[in-house]
Amino acid sequence: YVRKPDVNWGSSSQSQSFTTALRSVQSLNRVDDHVKNYRPKILIISGNPGDRPCLIDFAQLIAKRLSLLESVHVADSSLDSRKMDAMKGLANTWLNNNHIKAFHSVTRNDSFFEGVRSALELNGLGKLSANMMLIGFKQDWQHSAHDTEEYYKALVTAFDMHLAVGVLRMNGFGHF
Repeated sequence: YVRKPDVNWGSSSQSQSFTTALRSVQSLNRVDDHVKNYRPKILIISGNPGDRPCLIDFAQLIAKRLSLLESVHVADSSLDSRKMDAMKGLANTWLNNNHIKAFHSVTRNDSFFEGVRSALELNGLGKLSANMMLIGFKQDWQHSAHDTEEYYKALVTAFDMHLAVGVLRMNGFGHF
């Protein structure tokens, strides 16, 4: 028989941290929102965060490290789960290396608008859900009517969901 199996059972402190966080999030649902406790909880339509550092930095300036930041990449629906996991890993590594406290997720959809809509509908947990969407300015809006319409529909959807919407425009830096 084996006396010391080579197995990681996890630690009790990890379990306690999870339980405490879960209870805290659940207790937020029992508290009414108040203007004195307002926090911008930002969903950033960033793609790979390393490709749009100015967008991520701007969101971090708004949040002041006291709010929820979630970056989202709308990827092609043909992306397999291994590549999706690799994309998440690279994005999380970039966020950690740049000392940005944010979550990153990838949604798969052939339509940019539908991908953004899915991300907006499914983000967060209870009161820890986005109340603002931040997106980069579409610099090449004249080149593709279809892509511009997808971008516009994503903005309208955020407004329809009663979210604040920020569009960051900087000369010389990428687009959505």
